[in-house]
Amino acid sequence: MDGSRRLAYQTRISFLRISVDKKELKGEASYAGENNNGVVLPDRERIVEADRYFLPFELACRSRSPKIVITALDCLQKLIAYGHLTGRGADSSNPDRKLIDRIVEAICSSFVGQGTDEAVLLQIIKALLAVVLTNNCEVHEGSLLLAVRTCFTIFLATKSPINQSTAKGTLTQVINAVFANMERVGNTKDDSVIVHEVVEHLVSTTASMTLEVNDDVESRSGRGGAGASTIWGETDGAHAEDQITFPNVEQKDAFLVFRALCVLAQKEEGDVNDPRNTHLNSKMLALEMLLLVLQNSSTTLQNAQPFILLIKKSLCVALSRNAVSSNVKVFEKSLAIFVQLLDKFKIHLKLQIEDNVASISWFRERAMRLLGLSCLTDLLQCLVDWFDVCETTKDAMYQGRQDDDEATAELPSSPTVHKFIHLKQKKELMEHGIMLCGIPFSRKPKQGIAFLQEHGFVGTEPNEIAEFLMKEDRLDKTVVGDFLGDPDEFNKQIMYAYVDDMDFSGRDFVSALRLFLEKFRLPGEAQKIDRLMEKFASRYCECNPSLGLFASADTAYVLAYSIIMLTTDLHSAQVKSKMTKDQYVNMNRGINNGADLPPDVLCAIYDDIATNEIKMKAGASKLLKSTKANVGENDKQRRALATLELAAMSETARALMESASNAAADFTSAQHQHHVRPMFKICWTPCLAAFSVGLQASDDIEEIFHGSCRLTGDAIVCFVRALCAVSKEELNQPAAPRMFLLGKLVEVAFYNMGRIRLEWRRIWEVVGEHFNMAGCNASEIVAHYSVDALRQLAIKFLEKGELPNFRFQKDFLRPFEVIMARNRSAQTRELVVACCSNLVEAHAPRIKSGWQNLFSVWTLAAGDVQKDIVEAAFLASSRVVLYQFKEDFASVLDAFQEALKCLAEFACNTNHPDMNMEAIRLIRSCGEYVSINQERIVEAPWEESWSVSGDQRIWLRGWFPIFFELRERTARAFDSELFGDINIIKRGAIYR
Repeated sequence: MDGSRRLAYQTRISFLRISVDKKELKGEASYAGENNNGVVLPDRERIVEADRYFLPFELACRSRSPKIVITALDCLQKLIAYGHLTGRGADSSNPDRKLIDRIVEAICSSFVGQGTDEAVLLQIIKALLAVVLTNNCEVHEGSLLLAVRTCFTIFLATKSPINQSTAKGTLTQVINAVFANMERVGNTKDDSVIVHEVVEHLVSTTASMTLEVNDDVESRSGRGGAGASTIWGETDGAHAEDQITFPNVEQKDAFLVFRALCVLAQKEEGDVNDPRNTHLNSKMLALEMLLLVLQNSSTTLQNAQPFILLIKKSLCVALSRNAVSSNVKVFEKSLAIFVQLLDKFKIHLKLQIEDNVASISWFRERAMRLLGLSCLTDLLQCLVDWFDVCETTKDAMYQGRQDDDEATAELPSSPTVHKFIHLKQKKELMEHGIMLCGIPFSRKPKQGIAFLQEHGFVGTEPNEIAEFLMKEDRLDKTVVGDFLGDPDEFNKQIMYAYVDDMDFSGRDFVSALRLFLEKFRLPGEAQKIDRLMEKFASRYCECNPSLGLFASADTAYVLAYSIIMLTTDLHSAQVKSKMTKDQYVNMNRGINNGADLPPDVLCAIYDDIATNEIKMKAGASKLLKSTKANVGENDKQRRALATLELAAMSETARALMESASNAAADFTSAQHQHHVRPMFKICWTPCLAAFSVGLQASDDIEEIFHGSCRLTGDAIVCFVRALCAVSKEELNQPAAPRMFLLGKLVEVAFYNMGRIRLEWRRIWEVVGEHFNMAGCNASEIVAHYSVDALRQLAIKFLEKGELPNFRFQKDFLRPFEVIMARNRSAQTRELVVACCSNLVEAHAPRIKSGWQNLFSVWTLAAGDVQKDIVEAAFLASSRVVLYQFKEDFASVLDAFQEALKCLAEFACNTNHPDMNMEAIRLIRSCGEYVSINQERIVEAPWEESWSVSGDQRIWLRGWFPIFFELRERTARAFDSELFGDINIIKRGAIYR
């Protein structure tokens, strides 16, 4: 570096000496001469062009010496301010950009993180302010965003209050200047845009007169040129939006800055208690800048379609998220921005304002309560009114009948009604019997079984009793365990039937043990535990005959015992000295018929139990009974007992919910007045409880969504299913579909993304199906909102990553594929393709099983009639094939066949001959990848690995898909394209 600096300095000094000598020969004096007349900026004829001397300053800015950097930045700031350094010419190192872009990059490169000297930070701010505000320089697009981002970062990183306030003031001036330039230029088009439009018009007209190919003319006239700036592929949080054309570069600059602020406003808040919370500070500064822009906005901004679209797509989403923030400052800024939107953009944001009002209004909870109470009263009144109508217009079979038998009079003679009442009475008797069963069953299980058999609820065979014990969740778990472990021969038969009804196939040993202990608690007697563990070990080996881990069921029996002991040791408060992993491995030595189990298996079991205890809670009835015995204790104990009682009630409610969800029930339409009685009987208790809520203190309704992450796995699924049902009704409104609950559904999915995979899969089965429906909605607003919400959730989900052999990403990204296949709107399909491309660009290293969905989307796009969709999909898929296949072929191996199918579809699209040949070339590249990565194909895990050799794997997973997809392509190919296909086959033969 020192040699390059010395050479740069010597070269520039020689240039400067030659320039000075020339000026002296012409008799020109210095700036302080008498012809200068004291003007700070001399005439252009007398000014020194300093662009050629920039290299030494650039090298100085990139040095690590604060003193040198400060001097260089100060010089650059003065040279720019005084008009000596303009950067209008081309960059010598990169002719495709101007020198001013290199100048901005050099200034920003002086910031090297939080360890940057405070004096250097101050000089960076001053230099960037001079670059943006001076009339001698023109900073646009990427360089402008780099300057804004650097000011933002300095504001967050600096520890100096002076630098922080200076950075904030500079950022304010820069943003004001950017939007002032847009206002000054207005909608005036740049010369390049005008020339491009004229040329396009002439080309279109000439082509239509000579060739009469209307479709080609339309496709050409729709293309954008170099002057028509678009926002595809922009950084700083690019949104998957439709292609936007700007009349001038000033409007594009303002759009890019505004979009970057919207993205920053959507960031997470982080730890609100951390005074150095950069996430929260970044969000606050972004909201302040957005508020500043909206407060100073004029009619140009308020009527600009790019900004209106951006506000709908991004800013409103940020407001909806920040409006429910627990941070008061964030809420206040969001509310102020919402007021500005309401004042200046209401004609464009009717639906968005409606959703925001619904989400931030303080009387929302009260309105919901009133609406709910009104609905309940109307429902109950309907029962009364319907009964009165039936009473006045009785059925013919009841007219004129005189029956003195009071008992018979209470029962109608209609066969249908009589059957209904009989079934209802039988159901009530069964429910009453099960409820009574809890009392004697807890003390004497055999008497409880006899009671159930007497009333016909349970059969007499062991398998029938076992089925009842398995499915009835309201029974006490401890008593069930004691009953199953009883030494009586009939109890043994029931226990055998109970365990045989469980399927442990494909489960690891710990998960199978968890399933086994899910419905009952192990008894306290060692002999009872021994019988249960012995049968469990036998059943597990029976379900997994090809596992090959255990020499016999004795090994599984001993291992199950050791896991129970490990659970007690690690999670019991009475055990002070916990068992270590090595001790657990040593404890299980020689249990596999004299041999040892693999240490990695035992270590995995230890880690699983250490992080997730096998919990065997007692039933709710016993817990409630124990708490009632200690009612007269002090306040602290009463609070603890109340907590236990609430936990027991919650467990009981969960069991009832699971039982209800698994039970089959027939639906009977009300056709007779006697149907009113059972309906009122079943609803009067919950209605009374709902009416009583108004007498109690109410909570914030938004807490329902925020607190959904605290719900149990079953409860959150029920909650999400209810949200989807109501959201479906909102979206199906023909006049104006509402998206309030659709937005809340996105929030709930976002809040619950941290759940375990099994729970999240159940949630996404419901949410994903709803997004499939919403994404195919006839309203483009609803469809676009759904796709964009899916994109945001997908970004968050992909950040979690995915381990090999899992398929969570495939399930999560499937809605994109469904929407692409079912939605007939070209704009929506184009948005889906853009979202998929955005996911690949931002998170390609984290995508695993999701590649199959992405290639499926691009395959569907390959056959689309819209040229823009086809080109965008081909560009994205070709990038994956060229770069992802080359860099990490193993990550896309499972999607290799889908990728070939996608390329073959592009190759068969006769509307794009150039794309056909490029797709064939990519298929040939795939063949080269197969040849290069043969070892990876052989080593990759797959289901048929036990019966297929290495060469056969390469053929089945590598070459066969290529030949298979080329079959149809070859049949329809032209001569030149057929030659390309033959080359691929020949290369495949050579590689084989």
